[in-house]
Amino acid sequence: MYRLFVYGTLMDQDTRNQVLQRDVSMNSYKMSYAKLEGLIYNKNYKTVEFTQSSRDVIYGGIIMVSDDDIIRLDRYETSMYKRYTTRSGLTMYVENIEV
Repeated sequence: MYRLFVYGTLMDQDTRNQVLQRDVSMNSYKMSYAKLEGLIYNKNYKTVEFTQSSRDVIYGGIIMVSDDDIIRLDRYETSMYKRYTTRSGLTMYVENIEV
């Protein structure tokens, strides 16, 4: 199982359940040393920027996901996002700037 940090569209219960094809509960979580900046893909999506300041935070949630869930999430996020593991062991999707 993975502890996945979600923010944005996956914080919505209906979206999360549809993508993962099951009911997935979420616990609120505040990620320090990161913030959302700018707009990407000419849409209202912001990029994750990791910082050196504990005052910078992203408000999101933690969900528990399986290997099968990760496959579904990879399809949902497409190549515009890539999976990233933080130093604390959280998995999250961040913008794939190279695309």
